Amino acid sequence: MLKKPQTFREALPQQGPFERLLVQARRTQQFQRALQGVLPAPMAPLVRAGGQENGQLLLQTDSNAVAGKLRQLLPTLLRTLQAIDPDLLTLKIQVQPQQQRLARRPRQGQPLSAETLQEFDRLACSLPPSPLRTALERLLAHRQRRTGQDDPYS
Repeated sequence: MLKKPQTFREALPQQGPFERLLVQARRTQQFQRALQGVLPAPMAPLVRAGGQENGQLLLQTDSNAVAGKLRQLLPTLLRTLQAIDPDLLTLKIQVQPQQQRLARRPRQGQPLSAETLQEFDRLACSLPPSPLRTALERLLAHRQRRTGQDDPYS
């Protein structure tokens, strides 16, 4: 006969180091739920309750701006969280930026037509030496390299 699978809580012994870990995890969940209830809605998902040690609870966020707002809300947050744990004395705010690379947006511009490139070339030739002329010449040279052709207007 097959045994019914046990949940994590059922598998942990009721005494010993795992019980303390389970109590800490439950307390952190309570803190997290309380934070979700008291923080402004756009800000709530950006704040995480961390570890608690010596009467201090760690609040983590990815953003300096959110950390600044949390500092303004510290007295309110501390009162709310002390309802869960009266031994809580202070809150520590820690900024831990996530290492996420932003995806590059694909270019959405239209390619320049041969006619437009010829107009730019005429304009560049008619200008005296200047930053504008240099920029136009660089644009034309870039387009020529990109197409791999000797004549960029064909």
